[in-house]
Amino acid sequence: MTNTRSLPEADAVELNTRIGRMLFELAARLDAPIEVVSRSDSTLRGHVIAEVRALDAVHREVTGRGYDGVLVVPAYFEAGRFTAGNVHWARVGAKLVPVGETEFAAMPRSDTPPLTCVSSSPRRAPARSNRAR
Repeated sequence: MTNTRSLPEADAVELNTRIGRMLFELAARLDAPIEVVSRSDSTLRGHVIAEVRALDAVHREVTGRGYDGVLVVPAYFEAGRFTAGNVHWARVGAKLVPVGETEFAAMPRSDTPPLTCVSSSPRRAPARSNRAR
């Protein structure tokens, strides 16, 4: 996971490209499937489209093929944020307000330095069982 909204767009693209390359090359080396999800800020601050394009470009470079499609789903219902009628809304108290008119629009992107969590050792999810224990 990265926190790229605090970076200039060129730096965010470079970070996504570098991490994407490491992940796609590792998957190829291990002959293991991989899915990469670009999760953006719930108020759509940052470089949402540029980062997805960077991941697609490096995926194409490493694997020889790009993505078939990209889903952009700007919604975080639990926090009261969703998109309808081409407007990204935020629930503020009992009201729905366009995000661009909320305190989020005036906040700095982030004071938190970018985080990178990439492991070179693949992990398998624990097996799930529907049986009662």
